[in-house]
Amino acid sequence: LNLIFTFFHQTFELLSFSAVLCSSNTYKFYNDLRFVLRTSPSTIRYIISDCEPVKKGKHCWRARVNVVTSSGWMMYGVSGKKSFEAINSTTYTEAYGIAKYDEQWYPKNAGSRYWKEHEMCNKIKFKELLNGEVDILLDLDQQQLRICVVGWACEPYEAIIGGVSQNEQGFVPHFCTNERNQTLQVAKIPIEWYGKQIESIFPYEYNHTFE
Repeated sequence: LNLIFTFFHQTFELLSFSAVLCSSNTYKFYNDLRFVLRTSPSTIRYIISDCEPVKKGKHCWRARVNVVTSSGWMMYGVSGKKSFEAINSTTYTEAYGIAKYDEQWYPKNAGSRYWKEHEMCNKIKFKELLNGEVDILLDLDQQQLRICVVGWACEPYEAIIGGVSQNEQGFVPHFCTNERNQTLQVAKIPIEWYGKQIESIFPYEYNHTFE
């Protein structure tokens, strides 16, 4: 169940995560699947949003994340809405997106080569991010994906990926995590909000206690 809100005459939607289209025995879900807590030990595992896939036009999502530690790692991106269980720890071979290390532009092919169609980017803001928000802007008309830490949608800190090809499934937000206690929330937001700090989108802080 996704929740739709109006804020300053703009509408945003809190999205649920899929308890099926994710790595098994990895996550615990709260708030009707809208808050995710990583519970398994360190290894790369995936999860995607349970929302209607987009197949054309421009779309923007905002993720509220807690990476936990400086060694914590997340991938932020988009993919088809399908199971990746067969490639559970390497979904970045199909998903478009980025992670914090300089070379990590996805998808990454079988020869361990990272995606080449991207602009230069200083990833220091992604490396520094422990608890905050990341925006994902997908423009299917331009076959382009833009990702930024909120407040830093500018050169040289914005990640811009080209060559995002259409697929039959369409696209939904796709994330990978690697540490216990990492958390995720995600909302679909107006494209005009991309990179801008907006208060009161997410109902819970990363350390919210549910039990």
